[in-house]
Amino acid sequence: MLETSPQTRKKYVCVNCGSPIKSLYKKYSASVLKLRECEICHNVADKYVEYDIVIIAIDLVLLQKTAYRHILFNVDFKNFWKLSVILLLMEAYSELMRGTPRQAVKNEEEEEKLFLNEFNEMTDFLFYKLSFNVALKTAAFMSVLHYLTKIYCKVLGKNVITFMTMWKTLTISSFGTFLLLPSLIWDTSVQEVHLCVVSLFTTMSQLLAYTVVCDCPKLWSITAIFCAYYCKIFCFDFFQMIVTRLT
Repeated sequence: MLETSPQTRKKYVCVNCGSPIKSLYKKYSASVLKLRECEICHNVADKYVEYDIVIIAIDLVLLQKTAYRHILFNVDFKNFWKLSVILLLMEAYSELMRGTPRQAVKNEEEEEKLFLNEFNEMTDFLFYKLSFNVALKTAAFMSVLHYLTKIYCKVLGKNVITFMTMWKTLTISSFGTFLLLPSLIWDTSVQEVHLCVVSLFTTMSQLLAYTVVCDCPKLWSITAIFCAYYCKIFCFDFFQMIVTRLT
């Protein structure tokens, strides 16, 4: 799914300092290549070219800028929209599970029967509604953030970040949503605390990824992300109010 970009496709960046470079490696044969060094920091421009995807994923979890620069600038990741859909459905499923009433029961067998009965009573329409709500909030968040970024780039005379690039950045930086799985599968009683931890980690990932792709100070990243977050909440509440009045 993740492949190193062809050498003639676009410009690349050094994962260490972010400086633009012409190529990531020099190819001598089909099986022999030499990684290029950055002329600015004199380090290997992109060490992740030879790394396994598992190592890259670990560095993403550890919030390493080098890993984010590799994924966002030096890799072809055209099917990121599929990951976006998976994250959307997972978040919707999480909201569905949190909305499922749970009561104290005497034993695990009785708890399992109660849970299955409650879950079977829910209609597919509820899940579709939650999925639409999550998609609406995500679209509002990305749109506001892209608009703020566009203004920021024009004021400073930088190249404007495209909406597709912003979508890709936010999708990759939201992979922390997968950390909801343990709470959803094993112990829903601690889900609220778990959700707060996952939300905090995801926000930190988004701040780091946004700083990398826009090459901006941390203060602006914090301002833009939180402005987009509160606009997302406002737009969603406004939409819900309109729907309630119409119905």
